[in-house]
Amino acid sequence: MKNKLTFLGHGSLKLTTIDGVVVYIDPAFPGDWYSEAADLILISHHHGDHDRVDLVERKADCVIWDNKDMIRNGEYQTKEFRGLIVRAVPAYNKNHKKEESVGFVITVDDKKIYLSGDTSKINEMADLAKLEIDYSLMPIDGHYNMGPQEAQDCAELIKTKCFIPIHNDPRSMQDGKEYDTGLKQLNSPKVRILHHGESIEI
Repeated sequence: MKNKLTFLGHGSLKLTTIDGVVVYIDPAFPGDWYSEAADLILISHHHGDHDRVDLVERKADCVIWDNKDMIRNGEYQTKEFRGLIVRAVPAYNKNHKKEESVGFVITVDDKKIYLSGDTSKINEMADLAKLEIDYSLMPIDGHYNMGPQEAQDCAELIKTKCFIPIHNDPRSMQDGKEYDTGLKQLNSPKVRILHHGESIEI
């Protein structure tokens, strides 16, 4: 058994570790995706398509960390949780205030996962290159956030090994359907497209 990362839809993800720790990131996607009880919930920012904690089945001792927990006095925090290291990093653009949004770098065993949250290309991404990111999940909608080419540029900037596009079409938040918006514009060999509910072992 290995650690498993599952793309639920839009910006919503689930991480399940070999030790049975269940983590949801930005829960909100319509459907029965959150029935496995959570140990940890991460919220990158408080927009309605990212922070539906009420949808998630939670264990009695479930912990929730949001942008307010992960930025303290202007400093980005790093926290540990049952074998995971969760590091907050900057995320912002014209639609998302820097002080109200974060991305996450999660270290599980020897793998690093960058969950960018809602953002566009920002100067601070250059600092991520030294972290040796294995998997990067970034939006490509081109409306609220960066588009496909800008996201590919970010993948090169941070030197990620694998780039998984998410948050590609806001319509999916209304009907739960998949759309290929922006996906055909991606041509980097680093790109791996996941469908709703599809998992990868990490």
